[in-house]
Amino acid sequence: MIDGLRKRFIDFFVKNGHINLPSASLVPKEDPSLMFVNAGMVPFKDYFADVRKAPFSSIVTAQKCVRAGGKHNDLENVGFTKRHHTFFEMLGNFSFGCYFKERAIELAWKFVTEELKLSKEKLYITVYHEDDEAFGIWDKLTGFGKRKIKRISTSDNFWQMGDIGPCGPCSEIFYDHGEHLAGDIPEDNKDPGERYVEIWNLVFMQYIRERSGKLRHMECPCIDTGMGLERVTAILEGTDDNYQTKLFQAIVKESQKITGNKDNQAAHKVIADHLRSASFLIADGVLPGNTGREYVLRRIIRRAVRYSHALGFDAVLLPKLFWVLEKHMGAYYQELTRAKNLILNTLTLEEESFRNTLKSGMKLLEEVSSSMREGDTLSGDVAFTLYDTHGFPLDITIDILKEKKISVDEARFTERMKMQRLLAQASRTQDTARISSNEVEEVFLEHGKTPFTGYERFAGSAIVLAVTEKDASNELTIILNQTIFYPESGGQESDQGVIEGENATLKVEKVYKSTEGVILHECKIIGGQAVSKGEKVNLKIDIDRRNGLARNHSATHILHHVLRKILGVHVSQRGSLVAPNRLRFDFSHSQSITEEELSKVEDCVNLMIWDDHSVKTEIKKTDDAIRDGAIGLFGEKYDDTVRVVSIGEAVELCGGTHVKKSSSIGLIKILSASSVAHCVRRIEAVTHITALQYMREEKQAQLQQLNENQLKFRAMQKSHQKEITSAYYSLITNAEAQTERHGSVEIVIKKVQGIARETLLNSVSGIRPKTGILIICTELDKVPYLLIILDKEICKNISFIDSTKEMISKSHGKVTPSVPYVIQATLREKEALDLCLKSLSKLVASTF
Repeated sequence: MIDGLRKRFIDFFVKNGHINLPSASLVPKEDPSLMFVNAGMVPFKDYFADVRKAPFSSIVTAQKCVRAGGKHNDLENVGFTKRHHTFFEMLGNFSFGCYFKERAIELAWKFVTEELKLSKEKLYITVYHEDDEAFGIWDKLTGFGKRKIKRISTSDNFWQMGDIGPCGPCSEIFYDHGEHLAGDIPEDNKDPGERYVEIWNLVFMQYIRERSGKLRHMECPCIDTGMGLERVTAILEGTDDNYQTKLFQAIVKESQKITGNKDNQAAHKVIADHLRSASFLIADGVLPGNTGREYVLRRIIRRAVRYSHALGFDAVLLPKLFWVLEKHMGAYYQELTRAKNLILNTLTLEEESFRNTLKSGMKLLEEVSSSMREGDTLSGDVAFTLYDTHGFPLDITIDILKEKKISVDEARFTERMKMQRLLAQASRTQDTARISSNEVEEVFLEHGKTPFTGYERFAGSAIVLAVTEKDASNELTIILNQTIFYPESGGQESDQGVIEGENATLKVEKVYKSTEGVILHECKIIGGQAVSKGEKVNLKIDIDRRNGLARNHSATHILHHVLRKILGVHVSQRGSLVAPNRLRFDFSHSQSITEEELSKVEDCVNLMIWDDHSVKTEIKKTDDAIRDGAIGLFGEKYDDTVRVVSIGEAVELCGGTHVKKSSSIGLIKILSASSVAHCVRRIEAVTHITALQYMREEKQAQLQQLNENQLKFRAMQKSHQKEITSAYYSLITNAEAQTERHGSVEIVIKKVQGIARETLLNSVSGIRPKTGILIICTELDKVPYLLIILDKEICKNISFIDSTKEMISKSHGKVTPSVPYVIQATLREKEALDLCLKSLSKLVASTF
C-alpha cells in the first residue's frame, strides 16, 4: 500500500505538469542550521528566496525525512503514540512562481477526493485566520462553509523559514477517524486529539519577513506542500494507527518472532521505527559517532537496543530485521540494497559494542535509583558519573527513569560536561603570538576577507595590515592585504616561505584562516627587525613544499574517488592530512580493508595517475556543481559559488592547491590501512620521489631480511644435519652385527633400514673401522644397497679393491664411485645380497 500511494501521488502531479525529482539525502547540503532533512521543502529552501535558482517551476517529490535531534525531535515520543516517527516520508508538490493558492488547493482537493476517494464527510479544512482568499477558494470548491473550514489564529497556520526570510499562511486538510476516538474539530485552543489527524499542509509562501518584523509581498509567490505518507497509508488501510499498517506490522511481527516476546508493543514499535531511521541514515553516509548527526544515529540504535533488552532479548536484533525493511522499501529506495553490507555491519558492530555497556549501566542505574520514589530527581553528578566513568548515555538514563516517573537534573549534568570541556581546552592552550580577535574583526570590517592569489603565483608583494609581536621573542603574527601563502585548510598544511620587508626577513612557519576569512601568518624574524603596519613586503613561498602539497592533495582526491568506486558510494571523507611528504585519508567504512582490496585501490589510483589527466579547476554555482556530481563534505557550509577540481572522473569541491597533470604525482604507495574510530578507516600513503625512496628502503630491508633468514636457515640446516648424522651414527653403531674372520681380516656386517643414501655416505667417516672391513646393508627403492668401508691397510691393496668392484659389477649389480676407502654398490635384486656377501668373503679369504 505504501509503495502504491507514493506512486499514485507522483503520477498524479506529473500528469499535472510537475517534474518528479528523487528524494534528496537525509543529510542537508550546505545548511548547518539543520541536522537532518526534516521536511519535503528543505532541499528547495534557496529556491523560495530566489525562484530563479529553481531548476523547474513545478516539482513533485517523495522526500525521506528524519526528526530526531536538534529543534525537531520526535525521538522520545516514538513507541508511545500512534503517529510519531523518527523516519517518515513526506509527499510534496512545489511551485516556484508557476501557480499559487487556487491551483494548489484545487490539485490537493482533487487528489484526496477523486484519486484517493476519501469521503468528503471525513475531511475538514483549516486556514490562517486572516487569509480570506484561501477561505474563499476552499468554500467555493467544497461548499463546506464555516462549519468545516476553520480559521486558526496561531502560528500553526503561519509558516516561516526563520526569523527573517520567506513565509506565509498555511492551509491544512484534516481527516476524521471517527467518534470512537477523543478529539475536537481543529480550532483555536482545541485539541484534535487522536480523532482529527492532519494529513496535508499547504503553505502559501507570499511574504518576506524583514529584520524589522515587517512583511512585504514576494515578487513570485511559491507553494510548498507536505503530505504524511504514513498517515494517509493508515487511512487507506482502514486504521488510525500508523504502526498497524502492513509495513510496520511486517517488522513488528518479525521482531516478535525473533525475540519470542509478543508483549510490550511499545518496544516493538520503537524497534520498527528505529530500524528504518538507522538504516536510511547509514545508507546516506551517516555512521555512528560521538558528535552531531553521528551521535543522533548512535542514540537511535542504542534506544532500539535498550528496548530489545527490555524484551528480554540479549542478542543482536536490528540486522536480523533488515531484510523485512529491504523487502518493503528497497525497490523504490535502492540505496538500501546498495548499502546493505554497510548497514548490516554497522548495526551489528554498534549493537554488540553497546550491549555490554547497557548491561553494566542498567545494573548501576538500578543500584542508584532503587531507593528513589516517583517524583524524585536523580542528581546530575550521578548521571555524569554514569556517563563519564561507565559510558552510560544520559538519554538512556532519562528514558529508563522516565518509566519510573523519576526525572534527572539535566542542568547539573550539562554544567559538569561544560566544566570538563573547559579543563580539556585549558590543557591544550599554547603560549603563541596571536593577533586578538578584536584586531582580526577590525581588519575584516575594513578590508573584508584576505584575497588568496597564490594558485598560479609563487612570489608577489603585499601591504601589512596588522602585526603582533610576542614579548621578548622573535615571533610575530601578521595580516596582509593579499597573500600567495595558502592557509591551512581542508586537511592541507599551509605553505611556508619568506616575507621580506625593508629592514626585515621573516620565515613564514604557519598560515591559517580566521572564521571571518582573514588569513594570518605566523612568522619568525631571521634577519633585521619586525615589519610595520602599512609597510610593503615581498612574498616568496617554498616551491618544493608547495609542489609536495599539491601532489599529495591531488592524490587524495583520486584516492577518495577510487575508494568510492571499489568499496561503495557510502565512503565519505571523515578527515585528512595533506603534508608535503605524505598523506592521510580518513573515511567512513565499517569493515577492515582486505589486502586484496588495498592492492586493487593502489593499482587503480596509480592507473589514474599514469593516465595523465589534466587537472581542471573552475568556479561554479554550488547547486550546479553538486547537481553535476561534485563531491562536497557533509555538513560543510559553502558559498553561492565554489571552486571545483576535476581529475578525470574524480570531481570535488575544493579550495586547495593541485598539480597541473595527474602524472606529476608520479606514483602512490599505500603504507598502511587501519581503524581510527568506530566505522572510520584510515589510509596513509606517500607519492612521487618519497614513494620511490620508500620502495627502495623496503626492498633493501627485504633483501637484508632475506640474507639474515638465509644465514639463519643455513645455520639451522647445518645444526639439523649434525643432529641427524649423530642420530643415524648411533643407529648404525648400535645395529646388530654379524662378524666373520678370514685370516687376519675381520668382516663386520650390519643391516639397517630407513636410512637415506646421503645420510649413510655422510656417516662413513665416523664409522670407518680401525681394522678390517665394515659392510653396511640396507634397501633403497626395493633393491639392496651396500657400503663396503675399508680400514687404512686394506685401502692400500688396490688389487683387492679392483677385484671386489669387478666381482660385484660382473655378477651382482652396479658400483658407484665414492671416496677411496668406500666401495658403494647397488645390487640388481634382493636375492643377490647373500650371493654377493659370500663372494666377498671368499675374495677376502683368498687375498689375506
